[in-house]
Amino acid sequence: MISQQQPTTALIDPARQRYQHERIRHSNRVARALAMHAGLGWFYRQRLFQVYQHLINPGLTCA
Repeated sequence: MISQQQPTTALIDPARQRYQHERIRHSNRVARALAMHAGLGWFYRQRLFQVYQHLINPGLTCA
């Protein structure tokens, strides 16, 4: 996740600060969403294995 570090200067453009805050919030939401769905790839690969094991002859190699 992106940390929300504040600049040390007291003169900060409010629009820039809002934009930066929103970008950080968006990036954190995307990161959380990806983390929640990271485990779903295993189920997809497992299903592909189940489907293709019936379509490919045992012992067949790629040459």
